Amino acid sequence: MLIATKTNVYTLNGGGVQDAPLPRGESVERVAEGASCSAVALTGGDIVLLTEDESRTVSTRITDPIESLLILDETPPDLLIGTEGPHLYRLAGDGVERVETFDQLECRDEWYTPW
Repeated sequence: MLIATKTNVYTLNGGGVQDAPLPRGESVERVAEGASCSAVALTGGDIVLLTEDESRTVSTRITDPIESLLILDETPPDLLIGTEGPHLYRLAGDGVERVETFDQLECRDEWYTPW
């Protein structure tokens, strides 16, 4: 289980509560929990990937506020990232790309949230 505050994320498992290693000075925007990998979106647009053994920060270069995360696959990490605007991005491995087909939907201009 993930427990998120504005500046920290804690993992709760059979061994108790552990503080997830996050970069200092950034706020937590969104979290997504998987079976063996979790994702934390930070205010600066970076994504922290957490496993039992490691913490890895991936720079997305996304400037819009991240509103949602969805883990599609954990090995290798594959995530959908929804932003305010709305726009949809996909993080696969270490690369992030905008999902252009999402922006090309006919009804896209009527949306004002990432849902």
